[in-house]
Order: sequence, then structure tokens, then C-alpha cells
Amino acid sequence: MPTLYRAARVADADLTGWLDDAAVRVEGGLVDAVLAARELPTDAATTHHLHDLGEVSLLPGFVETHVHMHYPSSLDYRDIARPEPVERMLIRATANMRRLLLSGATTARDTGSRDDVALAVRAALRDGIAPGPRLLVTGAPITTTGGHYWFLGAEADTTDEVVRRIRERKRLGVVVRQVGCRQRRRCGMPVAVNERLALFGQLNLHILGGGLQHNRAVGDRQHLVEARARLGAIVIL
Repeated sequence: MPTLYRAARVADADLTGWLDDAAVRVEGGLVDAVLAARELPTDAATTHHLHDLGEVSLLPGFVETHVHMHYPSSLDYRDIARPEPVERMLIRATANMRRLLLSGATTARDTGSRDDVALAVRAALRDGIAPGPRLLVTGAPITTTGGHYWFLGAEADTTDEVVRRIRERKRLGVVVRQVGCRQRRRCGMPVAVNERLALFGQLNLHILGGGLQHNRAVGDRQHLVEARARLGAIVIL
């Protein structure tokens, strides 16, 4: 049976305005239609699961493109590298994902967390054990010894070690892998590259389907960002 969500305001298809007194129809887990209240069938209450949300504004879920689900919210960056029981990380990550869902995000991209935390929380949310957004996870980022996020457990210093880590990521079923140093796409997996401005101009623009993050000072390299976007990459500034 389809479900109807009626609200005082529903975002229009272009997200440029609001439709007053409208309803969203969902069937099979997908949005089927957005209808004005006057277009609803007279027997909607018996032919649909009807939820009248009242005086609210209903809009599509947000996509959070960069989170680290189990990190503490500390002003001291070093706190995220300090040893901590994995059970505490799991509890914090589960609470954070619930909070993220309640903020309006229905999809989230975790760009670096411990494998045993990220994959366990993803499975729990997918199976309905805990509330949270749809999760795309990298697990532990691949980095050099002592490199960016080394403490998450995926250090690699040679080409063979990097390839082994990539295959390990694929076996774990992560959606993307984050690389703390410049590497090419392998194993048919999208690449999320963590690049600082000093390396930005040297990026290989032919790694299709990947992404850049932490690029906060693009400056005169805007043309590289635009080139990456044309290749289908996601650029996170």
C-alpha cells in the first residue's frame, strides 16, 4: 500500500520554492509523486498509509559528504588519535548517526573511520537495528606510516603494500577508499584523494569517478577543480 506524507509546505521539484498544502506519495521505498492536497483521492485514508505532518516544511533529505563517525568533538586535534576502547567508539558513532539523521541528512559519506567501527555501524543502520542515514564508508584511509590518520590502521609504504590495502578495502565492501597520498584508481573502486594545496596542481586528472577533499584554498587552480568536475569527480572544498 502506498504511503502519503501531507504537509503545510512541500519543496517543489527544482527546490526553488514551496507547494502549499501538498503531499508526497511513496511506493516501494521511492517517491512516486508530489500532489496538491486537492488532487488526493477521496478515499486516500483507506487506500494509503496517510501521515498528516501538519504545519511543517517537507523537503528531500540532505546528503552529508564528509564525516568521521566515531571521532570525539574536541577542539584539540590530538584527541582523535588517543587510544580509546572500540566499544566507546561504537556507542559514539551510533549516537552521532542518529543525531545526523534527525538533522535532516538521509545519506552520509564517512571518509575515514576504523574498519571495525564503520562497517559495524553501517550494518546496524542497514538492518534497522539503529536509526541513521544511508552510509557510504571508506573504512580506514590508506596512508604512509605515521601519515594522515595513521592511527586508523591502514598504513602502507610501498606499491605492493598499497595494492594489498586496496584489495583489503575491496574485500571489506567499502564504497570508496580514501588515499592519504597520490595513488591511481585500482580494482574498479572510486578514489577519494585527500590533497592539500601544495600537491593540488600535480593531481592526475584522469582518475575518473573519484573525489578531492580538504581543498580550501583553490585560488588560481579553479580550472583544475572545474576539470575534475567535468570528469565526473566530486570536489569537496
